[in-house]
Amino acid sequence: MSNNPKLIGPLPDLTDSKIVTFNVSFCALGGQIPDLKRSGGLEVLHLQNNNFAGPIPLTLFEPGYLRDVNFRNNQLTTMPVSLNLLIRLKTMNLENNLISGILPDLPPGYKQGESENRLELLTFSNNFFSGGIPESWEQLIYLKEIYLNTNNLTGPIPSYFGKLKALLILELRNNQFNGTVPESLAELPNLKTLLLDNNKFAEIPQSLLDRKAQGLNISFSNNPNISITVDEQQEPPKSKSGAPIGIIAGVAAVVIIGIGLGLAAFIYVRRRKSKPNLEEQVKPEDMPKSAQSFTFKEVKTITSNFKTSIGKGGFGDVYYGKLPDGKEVAVKVRASNSSQGADEFLNEVRLLSRLHHRNLVCLVGYCLEAQQQILIYVYMPKGTLHDHLYPKGASSTKKSASSKKVGGSKHELLSWKKRVDIVMNAARGLEYLHKDCKPPVIHRDVKSENILLTHELQAKLADLGISRQAPELDVDKQHVNTGIITMIKGTFGYLDPEYYVRRKLTTKSDVFSFGMVLLEIITGRKPQSYKFPDSEATTLLEWVRNAVKAHEIETVVDPTLGNHYYKEGMIKVAELALSCQLPTSGQRPDMGEIMRVLKQVLQLEQVTETEYSDDEDNITILEDIGVPYDEESKSINSIASTSVSMYPYVHLSWNTLPR
Repeated sequence: MSNNPKLIGPLPDLTDSKIVTFNVSFCALGGQIPDLKRSGGLEVLHLQNNNFAGPIPLTLFEPGYLRDVNFRNNQLTTMPVSLNLLIRLKTMNLENNLISGILPDLPPGYKQGESENRLELLTFSNNFFSGGIPESWEQLIYLKEIYLNTNNLTGPIPSYFGKLKALLILELRNNQFNGTVPESLAELPNLKTLLLDNNKFAEIPQSLLDRKAQGLNISFSNNPNISITVDEQQEPPKSKSGAPIGIIAGVAAVVIIGIGLGLAAFIYVRRRKSKPNLEEQVKPEDMPKSAQSFTFKEVKTITSNFKTSIGKGGFGDVYYGKLPDGKEVAVKVRASNSSQGADEFLNEVRLLSRLHHRNLVCLVGYCLEAQQQILIYVYMPKGTLHDHLYPKGASSTKKSASSKKVGGSKHELLSWKKRVDIVMNAARGLEYLHKDCKPPVIHRDVKSENILLTHELQAKLADLGISRQAPELDVDKQHVNTGIITMIKGTFGYLDPEYYVRRKLTTKSDVFSFGMVLLEIITGRKPQSYKFPDSEATTLLEWVRNAVKAHEIETVVDPTLGNHYYKEGMIKVAELALSCQLPTSGQRPDMGEIMRVLKQVLQLEQVTETEYSDDEDNITILEDIGVPYDEESKSINSIASTSVSMYPYVHLSWNTLPR
């Protein structure tokens, strides 16, 4: 029943049902989780990516048969404080909910004798847990991965963590932990990742820093009481003779230990690092049958053994390829340290295999083989809108799937009309996601880098990996009734502040981000800009808002456009961008309203680009687009005096604009 967005409402009564595996993930179910105590023999319970709310019932865990629990991406609020009865528990994922209270007690390792029934993975990140780490966790001797990041946890890291010899990953970022990081962590033989950023730790033992040279991924930025940084450890200290002390010690060690042993250890570490985390495993049966599957051998043939790299993004490296029929493709290969995980991979394949629109990027297929997660798209030869707005290498570190052109062709400067045409295409794609998809789909990462361009500069939205399905639209009110409470994801500079503060995601969050793209095409400046000529403004939004209010739009227009734009059309797009970025979602237009304004601006630009030899042609064209014709002036410039009334929605009173 998983991956069925039409499956809505609460779960049915499953009392007395004999169920071993129950998977309703990626649906639109809601309400509270029912009492499944008498379901009998339930081992796998997957409710992730729904809208379940309220408490997790204690009776759910009383039978003790559960091995795999995944409630990720819901709106659950509380859970039992003791789960000691779950002696067969192997993995538990509660990430991205609203759960408050203390961390629960869990079944001790001495009660989990069988290897297939040992607790190995805990994911409690992005909740509101408080207090410290329970003393009872000392008995979780089989734990391999612990994710507690982004909560309200306090206190020190317990010293007994040094006894959890199986531990591979310890993720504690974004909490209030304090005290000295225990030196016993350096004695964990299998520890590969230790993330302690954004806490209040006072000291990092040198023995842990020394482990970095052995492959430990450790980070502890933004701990005010720690003066040392990881970067400082990357430059070896020098001896008096100028040779790095680390090199001298390393040579001596090699002589003592032996080159062969060193190589063996290196190979061992590399192999260990290449193994995927338990949380990142994806099974072929999870993939939709409508999506085309490629073998890894086929992918190597398509890309000529990954010969031509054309970019790198949050998912991983992107390669140019050709299918046997000659169709060009972009092949995205997920990196082991990708910021996007298995859920994002599944989400993109599932969505793009059933969503089809001329302004959405087309998924050709995927590969899930040889520990690889690979996505294959139709190649976009003209790169992204971002590439064309910032053509001199002023792009961000994250490059698009087509940002590096095969053949080395340069990105052309875009005219104002072409810029508006491109965002009009993108708006069509977003309106399809918001209005025509049931339930609506929220893109969640609208930005100029995710607007890809065909050879004819037609725009297609890309990167649906972190998108979410929203509640259904209210037919009478024509807006989303309630948003989704969710973990913050997206790109700095484009994030809706209402989403950031309240963690409430709606289709209007996409509208806010789209407004920032509009500001980009006007100014040719990035959303993260904070310095502007002859202005005290500290944000791009403030800079443009001040210019529009002062009737000086030309002072913020991208200099590369020169005077080749119609001023009133530029003003209308600026006002539209400002209305998209109003403080609350209810004040912002929807994508249908945005498209109507952009269409009118394109019509005005068409008029100004066309030269006519007699006034009658001018009159005909003006009447076709509904612009009053001034008999006395007989001039297209008369549009200026009437253009404000043409756009009543975006003719804003200035006291409603964000400050």
